[in-house]
Amino acid sequence: MRANQRMMELLRCVHVPSSIDEALEALLLPGIRKAEETYFQEVFTNRENAQVRSQLGDLTGYECFLSSIHICDFADDGELATALGYVRQLFSVWRDSEFAGAIRAIVSHRRGDSVVRWHFVRIGEVWLAEDLEDYDEAVLEIDSTEYERLESDSVRLA
Repeated sequence: MRANQRMMELLRCVHVPSSIDEALEALLLPGIRKAEETYFQEVFTNRENAQVRSQLGDLTGYECFLSSIHICDFADDGELATALGYVRQLFSVWRDSEFAGAIRAIVSHRRGDSVVRWHFVRIGEVWLAEDLEDYDEAVLEIDSTEYERLESDSVRLA
């Protein structure tokens, strides 16, 4: 798990909900699909776009494009806690799938709106810059292999 200082400050007072809004749950119910070497949520099938894929350069960027959601578009709020609850459920869906390997969730938060993106973890491909302090918003990067950090009602930082 990596987080910038802005996110670390927010995480000190965040409690991850045990359940998420129905609209967010509906995004996860159809499951995760693999098409060629790309992984994405089945509900986002209509977002596939070969032209965008070629412009983004790698599979990681394309998956982040496909999976990007503003939490406030699907929940009563765009709060960080809601986003983390969604990530916890996403990781559960991934663990229950037949796919090998790990996925990485990226959560950003600014002015009451959290955005979640995710991608399959590939050697040599990353979405975020190495120095997370360069971002204006609060940023968290967490892998599905670190699922236990989201299991309790608060994020475990160590």
